[in-house]
Amino acid sequence: MIRKTSLPLLLILMTCTAAAQKSGSAVLVPAPYDSVSVIVSPETGKKIVCNQLQVIFRDGVRGDQRRSAVNTINGTIAGYLDDLDIYQIMVPNRKCEFTALKQLLEKLSKHKSVSQVSYRVVEERSFEKIDVGKLKPQRHGQLDMQPAERKKKEQPSEMDLILDNNKKTLYTCIEQFPGSHGESEFRIIISPEGGIKQVTLLKTNVKNKKITDCMKFRIGKWNDFPPEAKGFDRNLEFSFKF
Repeated sequence: MIRKTSLPLLLILMTCTAAAQKSGSAVLVPAPYDSVSVIVSPETGKKIVCNQLQVIFRDGVRGDQRRSAVNTINGTIAGYLDDLDIYQIMVPNRKCEFTALKQLLEKLSKHKSVSQVSYRVVEERSFEKIDVGKLKPQRHGQLDMQPAERKKKEQPSEMDLILDNNKKTLYTCIEQFPGSHGESEFRIIISPEGGIKQVTLLKTNVKNKKITDCMKFRIGKWNDFPPEAKGFDRNLEFSFKF
């Protein structure tokens, strides 16, 4: 049975692919995918996208060489994870079969320009949108605040709720490396406007530097903390365990 792709998603994919081909490189955004294209890998039991592969090319590989490699499996560059240097490739797999996807992966992995090929794993994470206007403000005795997990006896503050919600974005860094685990501690400086001015990795036992670099990149994009009326920067330390 042929899988049907929704028209809005198809238009997005066509736009991404056209931009990639025109520029000679991948677009600097993750590739979209449709829920009907998600299957369960019989090898790992994880959910993966049946018409996408993720590729890390060897150092020094040019845009035309990347396209040449992708063309060997009739694929197109549809997305790019800038913080991980991973290209997301749309591949022909109309019946959404794992065996066909595995054959494409094995063929592409043999190309001289390719360093690593993997399936796109779908993490089952829920992202809750917080309406800051509906949160009850909490009083803080000082600007240097501690995260919710260190104040279990207290009602979570507005800052803690937003922090916990923002942490969910860090799972994007982990899903590219199945089986990874560890804990990292960070210190962030929050601007009076609610954005991130500085991110410092205090300590970590995560061995893969690409994961921690990705986390720092993602944290630096947070911009939904409440404004500080008096114009002060705020320091916040927190840990992230996975």
